[in-house]
Amino acid sequence: MELENGMVFETKEVLLNVVKDVHIANHLEMKVVRSNSESLKVECKRKEIGCVCMLRSRKRKSHNYFEIMETKGPHTCLNPNMKHDHCNLKSSNIAQVIVIQIVADPGVSDKVSEATFVSHFGYRPSRRKIRHVRKKLEKKLFKSFEESYEYLPFFMNALQSFNHGTHVDWHFKEHDLGLPIAEVARFKRVFWAFKPRIDCNALEFLTCKLLPEYD
Repeated sequence: MELENGMVFETKEVLLNVVKDVHIANHLEMKVVRSNSESLKVECKRKEIGCVCMLRSRKRKSHNYFEIMETKGPHTCLNPNMKHDHCNLKSSNIAQVIVIQIVADPGVSDKVSEATFVSHFGYRPSRRKIRHVRKKLEKKLFKSFEESYEYLPFFMNALQSFNHGTHVDWHFKEHDLGLPIAEVARFKRVFWAFKPRIDCNALEFLTCKLLPEYD
């Protein structure tokens, strides 16, 4: 994709994301030198070594979109050997790529997420950055452990209300001495079974044949 004069974007954020994606895909780096509600200007991160590539845009009153008003280039500082990380790779870029994986399988490994990102962008972010993004995504998608636990009783009550006969069995951890904790209950796990499954198990038990056993 080539960024040209006259191209319009719904918001400044959309334009900035497109600029980042173009630079990342072409092993280039840029930096924002001016950004406000009405304008955006970016230029090559290596301007000091002679690269004059830049892009200037502003919000036009005629259509209320951000429009590219001026571009200079192309870059003269191409670095095709750039493989590890990238100054324009932010947490949001990583999140956009791995969020589908996290939703489909919250237990997916960091190694798999890293491989997915490498195949998408061609860069290998640090494992630490991947892990940091995953924690933020998991908290946003599934809430924190404390918040999840607060929702759990309501979820189980709703489950029993709309599925009559459902059995719910709560289990809590005990004190190190084997005595129940009087004031604070530490959640361990919860088990539930729907009535059709319970009835099926009962029927199977009643119809099973006893086998003689000889000593």
